[in-house]
Amino acid sequence: ADSPQGELNSLLRPSLEAVYNLPLYEVFKSRVDRTIVPDYYTIIKSPMYKDLIATRLRSSSYTSVAKYLADWELLRKNCHTYNHQTSPGLLPLADELYQTVSSTVAAVGMDRLRLFEDAVRNSNPNDTPASSAPQTPAPNPASPARMAVDHYNGDLYID
Repeated sequence: ADSPQGELNSLLRPSLEAVYNLPLYEVFKSRVDRTIVPDYYTIIKSPMYKDLIATRLRSSSYTSVAKYLADWELLRKNCHTYNHQTSPGLLPLADELYQTVSSTVAAVGMDRLRLFEDAVRNSNPNDTPASSAPQTPAPNPASPARMAVDHYNGDLYID
């Protein structure tokens, strides 16, 4: 990780590693096979899965925590959209997967992650300007952090 963006992606990697090989989340690992689930891509227009997130991390594609968590949120949302009637048992798994990733990211330390996000923004002036990012309070270490991504502007909020 020779660049701020590479370092940011390296700091995010443990959150993927925490869930990547767990059999419980195997269903979210690979792209949905259209020969097995032919209507999936008529319903889901932006597919997301763990292998794609892993590829993006390996290539240091993420420029912010919010963009990384947005991919996990998209995976969760796609699961809810497609499976809410046919396989409702998958919905809590998708929620738990997102929460596990979010908690693991929070454990890295938002102040530390913000330093690298700022460095990425400074090296990529076409990315989200630092002035539009709200100051997010650090999570309370006594309670598990809850994170959310504002999909309108990509900001990360912690409560």
